[in-house]
Amino acid sequence: MNFSPRLRASDEADAPPQTGEPMSRQERFGPFILERLLGRGGMGAVYRARHEKTGQTVAVKTLLTPLESERERFEAEISTLKLLRHENIVKLYGFGQEDGVLYYAME
Repeated sequence: MNFSPRLRASDEADAPPQTGEPMSRQERFGPFILERLLGRGGMGAVYRARHEKTGQTVAVKTLLTPLESERERFEAEISTLKLLRHENIVKLYGFGQEDGVLYYAME
């Protein structure tokens, strides 16, 4: 499985980092600049990132699979986070689509 639809594992310079390693090149989703991979699962990957203007550190989750069912599930996560306000639930800071890849940023 590719690390991201925009990164090809076959290119050595673009090889996916191991969890916790810094990014080998600058990658971004909207205003969020990815710093390192935090984890990866069957549906997506989560990165430590920072907002380009405020410098705020966030976690950015991306959808790796183009399946419609996974896209609907990912969009449902975003919709749910937009509605919830509780000290034990992460805050949603932003979301969007970059080069066809869905993402959202959270605390």
